[in-house]
Amino acid sequence: MLVYDCIEVINMLINEVSKLTNLTKKAIEYYILQGLITPSILANGYRDYSDQDVEILNKVGFSFKFIFG
Repeated sequence: MLVYDCIEVINMLINEVSKLTNLTKKAIEYYILQGLITPSILANGYRDYSDQDVEILNKVGFSFKFIFG
């Protein structure tokens, strides 16, 4: 976590997204390759996921489970 001028910047990495969406890392990476989400890339090369990315992945996961499961 970084703090600039009393503004908190929180980076959401794939482990946290995986826990929030109940999707595997491989599934999340697949959805990136398909262009469904486009996380930003941090200076260290890690992907930084937005709340919108998580929302999209939750909808995809729900739809997948509803249709197939």
